[in-house]
Amino acid sequence: MGEFTMQKGYVHFMQQSNNATALLKHAFHFDLQHIDLEEAYTLQIGLREYPLKRHDSDSIRQTRSNQPFYRFVPDDHLTHYTDELELSADLVALMSITKKVVVDGQELDLPVAMSVHIPETSFRMMQHSASNQGSNGMLHPKLVQYGLDSMQLSAVNEPIHPAQLLVQAFSFKEARETAIALLYQHPGLLHLDGNSEYPAWVHEHLLNQNPYLQDLALTIYKLKEDWSEWKKVVDENGEPYKDPDDESKFLYTRTLHPAVKAALNGPLSWALKKAQDAKQLEGQMWEAHYGVTSDSYNAEAEHISQSKPAPLQAGEQKDASVRWGVKGPKTSWGISVGDPVFDEEKKVLNVTGYNRLARHLSAYVEFLNPNGERIELSDEQWNQVLHSTLRSILPAEFFDQFEPRKETRFVGTVGPVTTVCGLPIGMLMPDPTHFQLPVLDTHISTVRILWGGLGFNIGDVMNDPEIRIALVGALLTIIIDVIVPISIFIIGSSAVTNKIVKEIMKDEKTVADIIKIGILIATGKILYDIAHDRNVINAVAPWIGFVLPKLLITKLGPYLLEKLGESALGKLLGRILPGADLAMNVFNGLTTAAQLLETTIACLSTQSIYKTDFTRTIDLKINLTPDPSTHKFPDLATSYRIAVMYDTNVTTPAVEQKYDLTGPTRSDPFTVTFKDVPAAGKLKIYVFFYAKNGWLAGQGESGGWMEAKGTDGPLLTTNIQIRTHAVPLTVDSIYEHKQKIAYREGIPVWEATAQAPKQTIKNASADPEHAIDVQNGHITTTQKPAMVGYSWKATGLHLPADRPDAPVSDQAMYTVQNLSTLQEPSRSHWHPEVGFSQPSGIVYDVASPEDKSGRNFYIDSSNGTYDGYNNPQGGFHLRKLELKHDEKPKTDGKQSWGRFISPLDRFVVHPQGYVIGINYTINKLEILQLPGAPSDDEHATFAVPASGEGFREGLINGPRGIGTSLDGRIMILESINNRVQAFDIHGNPVKSFGQESKERSWFPLVDPGAKTNYLDLAMEAKGYIYVLSYTGEGADPNDYRLDIYKPDGSFLVRTKGVAASKITVDLIRNVFALNYETIYAPSGRPEPSISLWIPPAPKPS
Repeated sequence: MGEFTMQKGYVHFMQQSNNATALLKHAFHFDLQHIDLEEAYTLQIGLREYPLKRHDSDSIRQTRSNQPFYRFVPDDHLTHYTDELELSADLVALMSITKKVVVDGQELDLPVAMSVHIPETSFRMMQHSASNQGSNGMLHPKLVQYGLDSMQLSAVNEPIHPAQLLVQAFSFKEARETAIALLYQHPGLLHLDGNSEYPAWVHEHLLNQNPYLQDLALTIYKLKEDWSEWKKVVDENGEPYKDPDDESKFLYTRTLHPAVKAALNGPLSWALKKAQDAKQLEGQMWEAHYGVTSDSYNAEAEHISQSKPAPLQAGEQKDASVRWGVKGPKTSWGISVGDPVFDEEKKVLNVTGYNRLARHLSAYVEFLNPNGERIELSDEQWNQVLHSTLRSILPAEFFDQFEPRKETRFVGTVGPVTTVCGLPIGMLMPDPTHFQLPVLDTHISTVRILWGGLGFNIGDVMNDPEIRIALVGALLTIIIDVIVPISIFIIGSSAVTNKIVKEIMKDEKTVADIIKIGILIATGKILYDIAHDRNVINAVAPWIGFVLPKLLITKLGPYLLEKLGESALGKLLGRILPGADLAMNVFNGLTTAAQLLETTIACLSTQSIYKTDFTRTIDLKINLTPDPSTHKFPDLATSYRIAVMYDTNVTTPAVEQKYDLTGPTRSDPFTVTFKDVPAAGKLKIYVFFYAKNGWLAGQGESGGWMEAKGTDGPLLTTNIQIRTHAVPLTVDSIYEHKQKIAYREGIPVWEATAQAPKQTIKNASADPEHAIDVQNGHITTTQKPAMVGYSWKATGLHLPADRPDAPVSDQAMYTVQNLSTLQEPSRSHWHPEVGFSQPSGIVYDVASPEDKSGRNFYIDSSNGTYDGYNNPQGGFHLRKLELKHDEKPKTDGKQSWGRFISPLDRFVVHPQGYVIGINYTINKLEILQLPGAPSDDEHATFAVPASGEGFREGLINGPRGIGTSLDGRIMILESINNRVQAFDIHGNPVKSFGQESKERSWFPLVDPGAKTNYLDLAMEAKGYIYVLSYTGEGADPNDYRLDIYKPDGSFLVRTKGVAASKITVDLIRNVFALNYETIYAPSGRPEPSISLWIPPAPKPS
């Protein structure tokens, strides 16, 4: 072991082997010509200060003699320097240039410029890594601005190593450095490990080469010394804080000038998106979290010797022990949980959880009965549940303010097990968080853990106290995962100071101190603010401004001083408070809903509260019987697939088994049993039999929704009859046009024709006053109600805009329409009585029942864009359509089933109770969990954004189409990345493709070489993926093709001439297409035609 020795402001680490961590001498040179050159300036690094010297001809000549970089810098750009600075070899720190000013009679240090110090080691490691990857280095931007090129550089007499040139360039500090230093402090970019390449990589690749940096730098340059402003530090009552070392003085902080705040958005958004897509930063700034949408649940198949299936509630002996499982995905929103272990003797459920994002979470528990209702335990029972160390040291006021109800109680906090600002926290705390939860009531069927922290609030804050769950996690995240690393950056990050961060993160007493101070300052205004701004950070940030000074003065400041061997608390506060406030200005720079949709900041763009349910489990026994018309299973079947759908969020049971029919005809019924499936909500079962070439040879289903609970102890048994089909889908399955919608005698009819419409994207509408636009349209279908819905934009709709009492308009508006897919489409003809000024849409559940209860919606945009203060009822609302075979749809009025934040390009209904949309412009998914009941518009739930721009797994670029499979995977067609990628309902990529290993979440699209424009994607039950596209300009119908990919992502077959904008596919593989062709209703209303394309009959043997 070694020993620590302290000197003022920095740390020596001496090892007993003679390999000491060196203090290296540094010299820095500055260009301060944009401010007063005659002032006296000081360089502050950590708690140390160095006076700056003015450059003269001798000092410039001396600098250039041993540092070739400076030979290319003009004389007037070399104004100041400092040398002989001894800094730790691994130091990453904020450098501030200050001058003395007097504010209200008090002398303060005014920061006129800032920069980041990164050790030479980091640059050399970055350059070495680039060399290993075949890179020849780069010409530094600071040299480019002086007109230098590679030939001039090579003319220098002595050789210059690229890494040495980088280090010399980095020692030159100019006006743009302040812009870089501000951006570097964002927790999505801050990296404190000076013994790695990453600080240099972030500085050079994400900031120095940022194409939007110049605007921010120029804004700061023009403001000269006024790019930040003084502000007294006050408490929650408005009283100023005094300097703890001199009570005649007050504490001051700094806030960014409004123009600087505005200029942050461009470079910060670009840097964050690039950071999340940079392979070099995997494990440092981001981790890939893969989702799982289905599980085999140890499915077992067996023959039944009798000719009839076992009856429902079979009387055989079953295991009566209590069994528990995870109801939904084991990984969601960065939280991973293990399988629960139930201690039968102690009646305790043991639960583990990993927090894989760089944030803290608060954890709460509640117990539910079989009806999903919260159970109120007695005080004695709660005392057995709530026995954590953290609870024991928190004051009573905490539980009064932060426990939302008697049935929902705080059990602890969960820290990250990943890296935070480059510090490997997971190496210090490799174990998950453990909770031991007594199951004290026999009526408990679900144990729910609620995790809360930063993110989007999707619920009704004013009527639901649950949002309190998020506040503790949000407070701890900002203090521990943001402010503490930034404080370390301000006072100087090294191996010793970085250890302090880790110690704070695992110290329960420190966590309790932060919570105690936070709750003393918290008010109901936070909840009010969250109600009007759906991102928790925007409501919590002002609260942090009150919590941080008190925390630094009473707890955190003395703690840091002790660790650093310092004693001047006032001096420490004078460094940290202004720096932390400026950093929080940057952190808050992208926190509006629209801005966050454009980034990939995981801990901000997740839900603020999410739930993990641990439920009792059952065995699901499925008796399969053959088609009664043939008394046998399909002769050509070689495999079958069983998919169990739930009406709630679970990891769905699914299994695909080989089914050998090389022997005699298979006619005996057989069973498939899933072990330990969730006993939660309702379920429905689909069974598909497939031939060797993928043809759907037969299928069956369980009928309506069944309660997911045992009918004989922990056993649920059901019988499913298989119906044999006759049409395969093969390499010869080139689709045929069967019919299209036309108007005859004033009503829409199906017109049988093998000739597909010829109109294309280039000649869709000839009449500008009655023109349609289907590029952002939608088409959707549902099987049992036999409906097809579609939307488009048009002029000449002759409808009132957004409100029935508005004047009739022929301006361009959006509309939706529904028709029957059966012989008489007019029987179900419906469209809303208004047109929509903003984008609308329509989306159906293909597996919807026909009793009007299905999840079928259109998007009502008539309320306009959401604004928490000025338009709280705004957003893109889901309105339910009640669909029943051969009836006209009915709406449920102005009831909202949730809303989206932004206009979306395509939607899909997920079988587990979600509607998911994609936005092409900002490369985002929006995931809306459907509520149990509708609400009025102002209190409607919100969608949560996911993913973001990039190429790595989990990010998307150019989303054009979306589909979902029965096992819960979501498929995204990416037009710029030229691929299809699979996700789960939390936006995690799902490894799905590859014929055997399923080693990746995406597959590449077939491209013959010509320019391809992707239009849409659809999926069918087996998992075949349909992709619509055109080549070139899309002027000829033959430019359009419908490609079908197998479930493993390999290409199957192409149909040419499908000149359409959008497609949807039903359960029997019929394709409905939204055409470019314009037809006219009797009123003159312009509409697109829609077509039905069908697969061909199989070739005769």
